[in-house]
Amino acid sequence: MIFFLPFLGMIWSDIKRLWYEGLEDFLEESRNQLSFVMNSLYLATFALKVVAHNKFHDFADRKDWDAFHPTLVAEGLFAFANVLSYLRLFFMYTTSSILGPLQISMGQMLQDFGKFLGMFLLVLFSFTIGLTQLYDKDYTPKEQKDCVGIFCEQQSNDTFHSFIGTCFALFWYIFSLAHVAIFVTRFSYGEELQSFVGAVIVGTYNVVVVIVLTKLLVAMLHKSFQLIANHEDKEWKFARAKLWLSYFDDKCTLPPPFNIIPSPKTICYMISSLSKWICSHTSKGKVKRQNSLKEWRNLKQKRDENYQKVMCCLVHRYLTSMRQKMQSTDQATVESLNELRQDLSKFRNEIRDLLGFRTSKYAMFYPRN
Repeated sequence: MIFFLPFLGMIWSDIKRLWYEGLEDFLEESRNQLSFVMNSLYLATFALKVVAHNKFHDFADRKDWDAFHPTLVAEGLFAFANVLSYLRLFFMYTTSSILGPLQISMGQMLQDFGKFLGMFLLVLFSFTIGLTQLYDKDYTPKEQKDCVGIFCEQQSNDTFHSFIGTCFALFWYIFSLAHVAIFVTRFSYGEELQSFVGAVIVGTYNVVVVIVLTKLLVAMLHKSFQLIANHEDKEWKFARAKLWLSYFDDKCTLPPPFNIIPSPKTICYMISSLSKWICSHTSKGKVKRQNSLKEWRNLKQKRDENYQKVMCCLVHRYLTSMRQKMQSTDQATVESLNELRQDLSKFRNEIRDLLGFRTSKYAMFYPRN
């Protein structure tokens, strides 16, 4: 039970952030996404442990258990959760002037890899369907084996008889770890043609994935790294300031597991909310509530106007500095204009989030009534 308290504290911290920031702002932060997945895996692990303890009373050896036994599944989820828990330390590298830019570049590369993954999965699915349809019809299991597909020492075209086996084989082909026989000794013309078609499909897969898509991924990652490296100091200082601002709020005063204990601030907020709720049901309270709603609308409109003014000033200052730089170096090329357009778009989104156009995240910087 003692070991469960830190996890309970982390879950409570995420719930408070989700309540104050909202779902959209909460999911914008990669730290919150990682923490949410990690806590979900830990909860699933404990739930499966409880199910295994109450519903299953197996005294058999572990090797005789079902593949989806709750204990085995819980151990697998717990392993993934431990990996994610240590990966959270990456976000502390943002405070370092040496490791911070590398951490920012890595985050941008992961976003590009996610885009590439959609294209790769489509190619993998297409070739998997083709090979499975080609070799599945003539498959007849000769003997019971303890291994399946590429996990066997002696491999053959029987690897392609199932969808999962074909996916494994084609995936490990990329790293040259799957050596499946494409040309097997045949005695009839039809079987030789089948082997030839299979070899052509696998060869085409290697050309498309290993040569084309892999080089495309390298080019995408290099471009992302170069964009961050060109503005290394600005990107790092902005990310560091964003990390510091996340610790200046009043959402989580104490770290887990101490945040489970109600703090004096929480007790004061509860008493204040209870008194406001009681007063709001009186006649005078209803009038005050209507006035407060009008003040809140006026305050929101004023914030939006201030945001527009600040954005115009910042964009004008940025354009002026870039124009002076181009005039001094005489490098107003198409590449410079495209880079300027991308910087402006990214700069606008970052300033919009930072200045509180979505005011829930940075509401602490504005006076409260």
